[in-house]
Amino acid sequence: MDCIFGEDLFRNEIVWWYEKWTDTSRFFQRNHDIVLFYANGPAAKTFTKLYGSLTDRQVALMKTGYNLGSSGGKDIVRVYDRSKIPQSTINGWKAANRAIYDVPTPKGKAMLPSVWPIPVLNSQAKERTGYPTQKPHALLHRVVSASSNKNDMILDPFCGCATICIAAEELQCQWIGIDIGEKATELAQMRMREHLGMLYDGNHRTDIP
Repeated sequence: MDCIFGEDLFRNEIVWWYEKWTDTSRFFQRNHDIVLFYANGPAAKTFTKLYGSLTDRQVALMKTGYNLGSSGGKDIVRVYDRSKIPQSTINGWKAANRAIYDVPTPKGKAMLPSVWPIPVLNSQAKERTGYPTQKPHALLHRVVSASSNKNDMILDPFCGCATICIAAEELQCQWIGIDIGEKATELAQMRMREHLGMLYDGNHRTDIP
């Protein structure tokens, strides 16, 4: 990776952590893999902040429709939904000289840590194809989401069972998948049909990339 991209463009070592229920008595159980994050310049051209589910506090605030606080030594109130707030309450804030700000609903908890807890594919997983190095859709969807925008071109030079291709298609990106396996195209078409419900007949080339 350092030879291809340059060691100065290395940005993060991401730990993909998962649980497994097999046991061992001779060493610590291996419950993680490493994802290496490189940029295509001094700063990543595209880095999209990702969000998870709303936190318990955010859920509670959404029910009340507002959040009392302070900023710069001034009492404020952030309003998410005025329809949930009695006019008398709003009048009370105004009387108390609280600054009122209408703000959008939060997207959820920002997910920016370098440890990603994502389950592995078990033997009964619907998306499992039997491909020995298949990665979970949730893992590769997050990689593509963080690193691209709509209409960007995604390249997977070892596309295997086409999980990256599916994630790119879902996120409305263009994509190229390369694999030495002769069945790769059929597998990609099958998974597009099963996972996305679409009949895919893309440009299939067999010349050397």
